[in-house]
Amino acid sequence: MIDTTALFSSPLFEQCIIVPPSFRSWIYAISVHGVCSLIGLIIGILLYSSKPTTEKKLSTCWTALGVGALSAISVHIGRSFIESYSPCSEIKFAGPWLASTFGFATFFKSLNVAFHMYPPGADTTLKTWLIWFISLPEPKFDKEKLGKINRKEFINNILDFIIKILVLFITLSILLQFPSPGSTIIEKVSASSPGNDNWDDVIDNQWLLITHIDGFFHLWLLYLFVSFCLDFSAMTNSIAFGGIRMELGFCHPLSKSRSYKECWGSRWNKPVNELLKRTIYIPSRKNGYNQSISAVFTFFGSGLLHEYNFSIHNKNNYHPGEVTVFFLLMGLIMIGESWVWNRCVPNGFKPL
Repeated sequence: MIDTTALFSSPLFEQCIIVPPSFRSWIYAISVHGVCSLIGLIIGILLYSSKPTTEKKLSTCWTALGVGALSAISVHIGRSFIESYSPCSEIKFAGPWLASTFGFATFFKSLNVAFHMYPPGADTTLKTWLIWFISLPEPKFDKEKLGKINRKEFINNILDFIIKILVLFITLSILLQFPSPGSTIIEKVSASSPGNDNWDDVIDNQWLLITHIDGFFHLWLLYLFVSFCLDFSAMTNSIAFGGIRMELGFCHPLSKSRSYKECWGSRWNKPVNELLKRTIYIPSRKNGYNQSISAVFTFFGSGLLHEYNFSIHNKNNYHPGEVTVFFLLMGLIMIGESWVWNRCVPNGFKPL
């Protein structure tokens, strides 16, 4: 057992102070987002002017694929330029992360345009088209028109957003105070606690448990941070565009999912899920591939998407190929899980 007295009375806890983002940091993040949105508007106008028709479908495909690939490549090349304007090293990843998200979203939406896979009603007017093209999450369409959010739904979204911020701060506080095996700060704490056999036992014998707990909180931190960004974007876009209804970013994947299929299929990162579904899964099914093969293709595409994203904003810890293997493994686990449930569990007990 871990001696929690030694763990929580260590000098480690005396060094943990949460510093909120500065005003310059907010200006930095908003500026990167604003520049990306402006570029997205230009690309959106270009694609709207060359929407697929029977006569020029091929040229439209090349146009869409070209601008999508160009935007992604440009973001990748411009990573150092974006980082150089970061006001502090702690949030240097924010600019490249926002830009890389813009890069892959523009690429996939350009594919949607090329193969006419965008939501019905998105091309009704140029305004509607641009709202769809630059928004992540995307707006909801009701009978090919932009849906309107009601007051109760908007208030519930705000309350949910506030709760996520509070849990995000709590999770971050725990992570800042909890040691990671092999970290520099643990070495410093060990050096500052000579002769403390209890603390040495924690480091030497309990590293595996510490790693799992640390990973658990990091998973929550990842979910809460990305969910915070998507919810913030959805609420600001809803207000800016006259109270339109936006798609959810996440749907409680870590607290309400009862299976891998439910988590990955309908709860985790729904905007990216929708892009991959339109671009890879549905075309694969239409071309005769079964659900399992189409799912593997989709998870492979998700792996490549994240390879691009991680290589830009997390280059120091990025190892090529690892994230693709992870997503392929998740796809295979999901397929295996479905096989077991379909053959071994009575219908009344299936959570899928």
